[in-house]
Amino acid sequence: MISALFRLSRFRRIFRRPATRRGYRRWGSIGPEIRIEALDRGDSWASCQLEPLEQRKVLDADFNLTGTTLTITIDDESQFVSFVSLSSDGSYQFELAGAISNDFNGTDGSGVTGNGTSTLTVANTATVTELVINQSAAVALGGGPTEVEFLDAGDNVAQLDVSVSLNASFSVVTQTGNLTLTGGLNITNVQSITLNGNVTTSGNQAYQANASLAGDAVLTASEATTFVPNYASPTLAGNLATSGSAYGVTLSSDGGYAFVADGLSGLQIIDVSNVASPTLAG
Repeated sequence: MISALFRLSRFRRIFRRPATRRGYRRWGSIGPEIRIEALDRGDSWASCQLEPLEQRKVLDADFNLTGTTLTITIDDESQFVSFVSLSSDGSYQFELAGAISNDFNGTDGSGVTGNGTSTLTVANTATVTELVINQSAAVALGGGPTEVEFLDAGDNVAQLDVSVSLNASFSVVTQTGNLTLTGGLNITNVQSITLNGNVTTSGNQAYQANASLAGDAVLTASEATTFVPNYASPTLAGNLATSGSAYGVTLSSDGGYAFVADGLSGLQIIDVSNVASPTLAG
């Protein structure tokens, strides 16, 4: 959304003009909305002039449909975008909140509507096969974290391949309930990820951040699920001292056991189902 701003650039008043001078008004206009009045009186004279400033962008979220790819670009660091696949009519719905201005800005068409409102709806889901959520590089940080949330979609399947990439130092991604995609889910360049339910995809799942699995979270990917931790800010989750010197470690397929090549002590099997308190299983 673009707004044109004007400022009062000159205002002056000159006193002690000749008292015999006749007063009069002069009018000028700039476009259909702005009019300038200059008043000349016998004892004084005043004038003002308005001049346009540069156009400035109101902090909304932009959307753009190119081919079958819908891109949503967040323009403020404190904005909150939620996504859900609705069961009532099979549409996709996005809600925008949290910033000074919470309107989607883009061109309605091909079943995608929401320009000038806080709700963006994809009524014809066949027109969108890829969803990209990113953040403007010009966003100034410090007001609050940017958040993208995937809401519970129940048994609904979104015919989408989804990518989320925000500002790694001040952004979070959360998921609740069920999220089922026919494509993949790729979340990169965010500060943290919290998964609170089932995520099922027909493509890859990739999480590049500090990821937390809460409650009964289950990740199921037809191809692969990859976690890329935040090496810039590691934290100790738990530890167990082995009798030898560990040279390598491999996790079981369910993530419940760690198989440690422990030097002269041989293979050590460690139960890591409780990450905070691992125990020697064999």
